[in-house]
Amino acid sequence: MAGQNNGSTSNTKETLTMSMKTGTSTSPTLEELKKDLFVAIEILNGYTESEALLNWKCVQGTCQCP
Repeated sequence: MAGQNNGSTSNTKETLTMSMKTGTSTSPTLEELKKDLFVAIEILNGYTESEALLNWKCVQGTCQCP
């Protein structure tokens, strides 16, 4: 198993390499992690990603719903 790669590992390495080139940090903030977790839970509850993002904005009070 040590020689096997999965998609997430290679993506992480690619992101890390890109951030090292640009000099930016890839460490997400706590708010970004909360948002990602909220969106993931909403998707598991049957919403699309765009609906989940809109729900996040509404929960945060930043949506501009009609």
